[in-house]
Amino acid sequence: MPTATGKKVGSIRYTEILAPLPIGNTGVYDVTILKDNAAFNLTGSTVFFTAKYDAEDYDVDAPIKYDSINEPANIAIDIGVNGTLTLTVSSVDTDLVDVGDLFCDIKVRDTLGEFFTHLFFILPMCQRITRRETT
Repeated sequence: MPTATGKKVGSIRYTEILAPLPIGNTGVYDVTILKDNAAFNLTGSTVFFTAKYDAEDYDVDAPIKYDSINEPANIAIDIGVNGTLTLTVSSVDTDLVDVGDLFCDIKVRDTLGEFFTHLFFILPMCQRITRRETT
C-alpha cells in the first residue's frame, strides 16, 4: 500500500491511500499484521475489516464489512505465525457503493479477547467506465 500525506478525520490520521477501485470490481490486498513492530501470530484470532463513508458511522451501517470467521473467503488468514492475510473486497459488495472515499480499518481480536486496530486506510471508489459485458 502506498504511503500518502494522509487525511485527518477526528483523532485518526489515515496515512495509507490505496489505488482507486472501480465500482463493481474486486480488490485483492495482501496484508501483514504487526503488533509491537513484529509480525503477529494470527492463529486463533479474528480479523475484522470495515469500510465506511464516514469514520463516525456505526459499523452496522458500513457498506462493506467482513470478519475472518463469517467471511473467510474475504479475509483469508495464512497458516503460520507470520501475520499475513489476504483481504478480498468483492465485486458484489463494491457494486453497491457510491463513488468517493471509504474510510477503512483492519482490527484484530486476539486469543485473549483483546482488540487492537492494525491499520487505517482510505479506499477510493471510482466510477466504472466500461459497462458492457458482451461483445
